[in-house]
Amino acid sequence: MKSIEIGKIVNVHGVHGEVKVNPYTDGPEFFRNFKKITIDGKEYDVLSVKEAKGCSVLKLSGIDSVEQAEKYREKIVTVPESSLPKLPQGVYYVKDIEGMDVYADGDYLGVVTEVMFTGANDVYVVKNNDGEEYLIPSVPHFIKNRDVEKKRMDITHIRGITYDKD
Repeated sequence: MKSIEIGKIVNVHGVHGEVKVNPYTDGPEFFRNFKKITIDGKEYDVLSVKEAKGCSVLKLSGIDSVEQAEKYREKIVTVPESSLPKLPQGVYYVKDIEGMDVYADGDYLGVVTEVMFTGANDVYVVKNNDGEEYLIPSVPHFIKNRDVEKKRMDITHIRGITYDKD
């Protein structure tokens, strides 16, 4: 069963062993979808979820003090891929975007190797076989189509990014 990273523990919270998690999602409320999470291969029951300054604050089974929680700082939180909730149409998981072949007005550009979260909008890092990189803003003006099944994305050529780069 494949595990998906959904966040990173960045700090402790309070005195009862809660951990503050930076979510790899659109928002901290995403953690409310899970009754169990995994850290370093060990499963924990999610007893409560709160939001604090854009992060999720989790109370996990078996972590009851600041000292215990401190051991989890910088650890990655994962869940089984099968437990991910279905997303609304037009919303995608990073795992669905990475690996897509990208075509600009029919011209092959390369493969999405990374999704960067900039705050304003996501940016897709597209690399071709020559190692050339393109940074494609994920905005409706440029993205024509994302086909998760075919692992294909169609975009519009972007002046200064996909052509006339000099």
